[in-house]
Amino acid sequence: MQAWELFHALSRPFSGMYNLSHGLVCAILLPYIVKYNWKYNIKMYSQIAIAMGINNKFSEKELAQKVTDKIFELNNILGIPLNFKKI
Repeated sequence: MQAWELFHALSRPFSGMYNLSHGLVCAILLPYIVKYNWKYNIKMYSQIAIAMGINNKFSEKELAQKVTDKIFELNNILGIPLNFKKI
């Protein structure tokens, strides 16, 4: 199962049980799933990092690792809570 399938599938029960927006739950879960998953597809995540505007002066592994931080940064800019405790 790919990361985007996993966070999307996990968001359904959270949305229903806690009456939260499906999109909000996806946004909260995404960086945690990516943090766990990047190491299983370094090439794909390094390409995602470049598409997100992360400088490609880093190795593929370093780029892949930086995706999680970039998602947390974007969530912060958008006012997405860090976790479910913050809701």
